[in-house]
Amino acid sequence: IGRGSIGTVYVARDPVIDRNVAIKTFSARLGASKRKQAEQQFINEARAAGRLCHPNIVTIYDASSEGGTTFIAMEYLQGTELSKLLDGGKKFAQDEVASIARKLADALAHAHKNGVIHRDIKPANIFMLENNQPKIFDFGIARSPNRVQDQEAEDEQQPYTLFRNNLLGTPYYMSPEQATCN
Repeated sequence: IGRGSIGTVYVARDPVIDRNVAIKTFSARLGASKRKQAEQQFINEARAAGRLCHPNIVTIYDASSEGGTTFIAMEYLQGTELSKLLDGGKKFAQDEVASIARKLADALAHAHKNGVIHRDIKPANIFMLENNQPKIFDFGIARSPNRVQDQEAEDEQQPYTLFRNNLLGTPYYMSPEQATCN
């Protein structure tokens, strides 16, 4: 159902609970050192989002590395990315914008209260369900207490690094405080 820089997302059926789930598999074709770094980022996504339980944050069910395959099992969402809606010309009413912004702010406050900083909030990382319910996803570069850390990997993070001080994110969506941080 989707493909990113380090993984592919499939829809699957959980036979025990009898529900659809999204399975994100790690599939980057990289050299050994870059592969380790990207795989750490992948696992960090599961660890960061997996510690959160909020109606506006994607739910992580499981993550594992088995038989050379690393995957994350998560809530299957039906809708589309906010970026695709906006690119398609979608216009939200003022009350819809206010409601969506309030829900996202509440979700981010919940994450921050639990020690998780997303670091890449942008329309491409917000999934909109059919009823205008936003869901934050893609916690791959999030800062969290249980993050797998490798200092060299942190300093050379791809493709988000602007500077060598762990400054991560998408430049057009960074806060001024984050972009000027030394």
